[in-house]
Amino acid sequence: MAKVVAIVNQKGGVGKTTTCVNLAAALKDKGARVLLCDFDPQANATSGMGVDKTRSNGVYDVLINGVETEKVLVRTPYGDVLPSSKALAGAGVEMIDLEGRQFLLKRALDQVADGGAWLGVTLEETALKYVSGGADVGIVYPKEGTSAVPDASALVKGAPHEDNAKKFLDFTVSQDVQRLLGERFYRRSVRTDVPTGESLPDLERICFVDYDVDWASENREGVLMTWAFCLDEEETA
Repeated sequence: MAKVVAIVNQKGGVGKTTTCVNLAAALKDKGARVLLCDFDPQANATSGMGVDKTRSNGVYDVLINGVETEKVLVRTPYGDVLPSSKALAGAGVEMIDLEGRQFLLKRALDQVADGGAWLGVTLEETALKYVSGGADVGIVYPKEGTSAVPDASALVKGAPHEDNAKKFLDFTVSQDVQRLLGERFYRRSVRTDVPTGESLPDLERICFVDYDVDWASENREGVLMTWAFCLDEEETA
């Protein structure tokens, strides 16, 4: 089996994709065979490797349409890429009725994990699902620190069926549902009476830094433009 490295974090915009793309390029520069796997429908890791994320559905076709993994790989100067696309956004729903859906990702990667390539995975949930399938995956949390921002639900003022909406919100934070999120979806509960799943490290073991969400949101386009410019500079150098 290939060595799998997963760059993970619950929060978006903290550098998972940037780290994964740079790690893949660095390993490639050192002579390693590298396959970067993008499982995010935003497909920023795909475009970060210089691949047009509109050229194919990539991993979506592998998971949903049964296309061989090797046939959708894209070769780049920075390493091979299993690309993603916006089509992946609905894949979770489409896989509900597929037999053995919990093993689709493992089977897809097993096709190309011949022992000679490193794989970079950008999402914690995806990495842990792969681990649950028996894969040898090394998950890396940045030692310099990372951030954790909880998900939230809200009730829109004046929305129709307000009573039903309140019941649904109560249902989502119930003990049974929160326990299910941890056991089946590898998420940490918002409740203090639901223990963290065995596959997730305790938050106390992870180094955290303050994350300015407002700044990141206000400067998102500038950061992405700078990143794209740096990639172009490297490619034309």
